[in-house]
Amino acid sequence: LEEAPGNVWAVGEATPQSGGTDVTLIEHWNGTAWSVVPSPNPETGTGTSDTLQAIGGSSPTDIWAVGSFNNGDSNNLLFEHWNGTAWSFVAPPVVGGEMFAESVAAISPDDAWVVGDTEGGTLSAHWNGTAWSLVATPTLDDGGSPNNFLTGVTAVSSDNVWASGYENNINDENLADPYVLHWNGTAWSLTRLPTSGTEGSQARGIAALSATDVWVAGETLEDDGSLLGLTEQYNGT
Repeated sequence: LEEAPGNVWAVGEATPQSGGTDVTLIEHWNGTAWSVVPSPNPETGTGTSDTLQAIGGSSPTDIWAVGSFNNGDSNNLLFEHWNGTAWSFVAPPVVGGEMFAESVAAISPDDAWVVGDTEGGTLSAHWNGTAWSLVATPTLDDGGSPNNFLTGVTAVSSDNVWASGYENNINDENLADPYVLHWNGTAWSLTRLPTSGTEGSQARGIAALSATDVWVAGETLEDDGSLLGLTEQYNGT
């Protein structure tokens, strides 16, 4: 995440050399060098882990880092917030099950979105300035026992938010269909994307430059095992 040429953030995970489980890693670029910035780890016991997957912000004093933490029993959504001074852990809407945050988009201090997946289905969570809450997401079911994933989220405005995703294991075969979700301020709706590849396509990320210029990147799957790059553009219509 680049807030300015001298204010860049990166997130991930670290594993202690002495062994043990993964812990959160957040680094900051000040224009001259990278440095590790202390970040919360809600779980620190044996058999637990804390990892960060994505970062996004609306200003230098409103940044979110998201991922998952494992308490030994389940994987849960991990939300951490930067207020300009320090990172803090923010409680997820629910603990339990298998939930993974994959991407975050912050529109304002009281409006942010996270997308991800849970046990073969998709999830989205919204921040209203006070708390995170889960918001229902549509999925595809083209036969068999398919899995659905949301991979990226981007926002033009509070009532124009996009998420990239895909369905795989269609008809219990190595077949995938890409799609996007759109938030209109009230609910998410699903639109299938053009697909290619003998075994379909996966939408892996999304970026909105404006309401009439949205890009999706991903890959096509071929039955000879090759993976080819995929880009698609939305022109507003």
